Amino acid sequence: MTRTLLAAAFISLAMMNVSPKLPMLAEQPPRAEYISIGIDDRLISREDIERKIEAERAEAERLYREKALNNLCFSEQDVIAVAKMLWGEARGCALADKQNCVRTVCNRCDDARYPNTPYAVVTQRSQYYGYSASNPVDDELYAIAEEILTDWSLRKWGFECEWNYYNSFSGNGTSNYFYVN
Repeated sequence: MTRTLLAAAFISLAMMNVSPKLPMLAEQPPRAEYISIGIDDRLISREDIERKIEAERAEAERLYREKALNNLCFSEQDVIAVAKMLWGEARGCALADKQNCVRTVCNRCDDARYPNTPYAVVTQRSQYYGYSASNPVDDELYAIAEEILTDWSLRKWGFECEWNYYNSFSGNGTSNYFYVN
């Protein structure tokens, strides 16, 4: 019976050239901008979905970075050895020179011609002449060593960090000159 009344109403409106505006159609947003999800067919905007995806991506990246930082590929012994090497090789040099000295150690660790740990690379005979087990470890050099070793470790996990591929250097007492061999 309700269908008959509704059909009669539409026929009447059609004869008068009036197009009905149904409230449920007028209130619905354009379908291209909304997606129906869930059991109750709620409509969610594409913007809301994109925000949710971005938030989930950021959280996944944060968790992955946290996992990487909890599984670094160097030890305290490595940091101390590299800081001692810096004291002998780059003390008094610019920050960039100090950082690049540490990067040469890391790049050698990744090279099959050298040992695979920073400690072994630094203490290898005739490699880093400025290294001595008796060199002091100061806070600045320790922090630089730890920062660059952390970047090196994060690179192994796939993170992008500022890097170069020098594996050798020479210096004149105030500056170091870096190269790849």
